[in-house]
Amino acid sequence: MPVNSPVESPAASPVELLQAIVRIPSISGEEAACRDALAAWLRSRGVEARVSGRNVWGVVEGARPAPPGRGLLLLTHIDV
Repeated sequence: MPVNSPVESPAASPVELLQAIVRIPSISGEEAACRDALAAWLRSRGVEARVSGRNVWGVVEGARPAPPGRGLLLLTHIDV
């Protein structure tokens, strides 16, 4: 991905990010390029990004640790 890509730019708006990732081929089972772009975007904003298989997890700790078994998960698909 080019260095000036909206996905890699810290100033990218959510609309620019969406436009950039929609352009990345990501058919089911072949999401690695899109997954890696999202992980890079998260990391460029100081968010811990964990890659696991075809998934990327953005981890943001709250002001206080959550009790065991509690937390918030936002989930979406990156394949088409």
